Amino acid sequence: MSSHPDLRIGVDFGATFTGVSWVTPNEEDKGTKIVTKWPGQTGEEAKWKLFKLLLEPATYQKESSREVRGPWIPEIIYEVYGLVVAYLGQIYIHISNIIPELIKQKDHVSATLRNKTWDSMKVEFVFSTPAQWEAPVSQCFKRLIFRSGFDKINNHSVVLGLTEAEAAAYHTCNAQKTTGHQVQNDSIILSIDAGGGTTDLAFVKKSNDSVTLEQISPVTGIGVGSIRIDSRFAKLIKERMEKYPRVFPNLPADFPVKASQSNGFQDWKHRFGSDFWEDRDVYSTTVAGANGYMHKKFRIHDGELFFTRAELKGCFDESLEHIKKPIHDLLEDWTRENQDANKAVVRLHCSLGWSGGSDYVLKELEAYINFLAAKTDTRLVRAQVLRAPGDTRTAVISGLLDWRNENAQALREYTARANYGIVVRNLPESLLSNSEFIAQDWRDGRIEWKVKSGRYIKYFQPITVKLTKYFDKNDPWTWTEEIVWVDKEERILPPRKIFENHGGEVLYRVDLEVVEGSTKLETVTSFMDSMVYLKCDFELALMIGPSGDCRYSVKEYSQTDGKGTLRRWLYEIEYEI
Repeated sequence: MSSHPDLRIGVDFGATFTGVSWVTPNEEDKGTKIVTKWPGQTGEEAKWKLFKLLLEPATYQKESSREVRGPWIPEIIYEVYGLVVAYLGQIYIHISNIIPELIKQKDHVSATLRNKTWDSMKVEFVFSTPAQWEAPVSQCFKRLIFRSGFDKINNHSVVLGLTEAEAAAYHTCNAQKTTGHQVQNDSIILSIDAGGGTTDLAFVKKSNDSVTLEQISPVTGIGVGSIRIDSRFAKLIKERMEKYPRVFPNLPADFPVKASQSNGFQDWKHRFGSDFWEDRDVYSTTVAGANGYMHKKFRIHDGELFFTRAELKGCFDESLEHIKKPIHDLLEDWTRENQDANKAVVRLHCSLGWSGGSDYVLKELEAYINFLAAKTDTRLVRAQVLRAPGDTRTAVISGLLDWRNENAQALREYTARANYGIVVRNLPESLLSNSEFIAQDWRDGRIEWKVKSGRYIKYFQPITVKLTKYFDKNDPWTWTEEIVWVDKEERILPPRKIFENHGGEVLYRVDLEVVEGSTKLETVTSFMDSMVYLKCDFELALMIGPSGDCRYSVKEYSQTDGKGTLRRWLYEIEYEI
């Protein structure tokens, strides 16, 4: 019996574009298909948008505290969560209807699969995450996915997969097998996935012919994407309005934002720099609410707003400068670490993806990478720029499924993006409450840091923690273990009592209960008070994913006699959901 699901679905939840791909791993045709038909209308009506970016607390705080709040910025963070759940819920409803219908239409699909219903299929959903998200945001996102309905059926499961840049790198390398530009083993790959709201960088090495990638440095993300171009254009129009204040009574108060979101501007933004479209010096767009307004110096005629090529280019160039700096810093750090003459000089392959759609960005980044590779102090022989074939917006969802179909070995190991630990409180409650000699750290709980930021982790290899809990016969036989996280790269990680002061947060609370007659218990005598206590040994296994999300499992230690197991359940952390 195959270990693969009947259906594997990749979801790239983006700020401006959400892509969905699917594959049937057990069928003869294992090719990736893209969902291209979606319901909905493309009118000028107001829409909620960009809410993916607002899941990141710092971004929400910044956007919601602006003097002029954008109309799509919810007043409270809970509304953001509600929007994500509602949006993903509609994605789920659509794909749960359309994909089974598409399967039934394919003659080469087995009758067994065609006759299955959505509820009877074994389905795995694989979601990408931006590199900018820290572990609690990834955990929060996963819970929102669950609330959207993706795990409501027993044989359906959800996986947070590679980050967006890693998925794009894997797809791009894999696709080169069918071209004359195959990436050689031991090549260094810098993947730049410039999306609608963020730009992710992944620095990896191709290890073997099956396209296994190894991280060279942790993935990084910056809050720059195609919507920054929109913001810069809106600022440009606002400055123009301030120069000609007489236009204010004749235009909507949010005219700059409407202009940046108009269909005309978005079309020109996506086409800018393309070899297949006419290059021109002046562009125009019709803006809702202008109502045929005319003002020669403001450059609006019958409601049609005009702007120059130089103005549009300036909007792009500002965003590009923010993308170029982390690329420069990443390559400079790598060059410094590889100055040893015994280390091989390597070729750099740059995998470019741009969900914003403009060829101008790709051309400029390609020129910049080649400029860096030509510098005399570099360890690079040359830079070969690889573009994701086809629609660059689907590179991530294609890479997600390619990765899972290769038995999850595409990223063999990766660096931990944070520090993860267990809060240990193993002394009996009666001893803690009655003894004045117990240190405060033992009362509050000590943190055993099991995964440190920057450490290499093999793909979902469990990190086992052996724990012991002591009880007096009159103590409650239930307790809570906490899995905690902190992103600070501290030389000495904090103990429990100052943990929260270092930006730490609880990812999970695991409630445990000793079941009398089932759980293996031993009796021990305390050297502190000569009392006899019960002792329970168990294991808690942590599994840290590429996106920083954390899974866990609990079982009794190997001394168990097999008569039973430790009862446990998950107490969901309310991460502002």
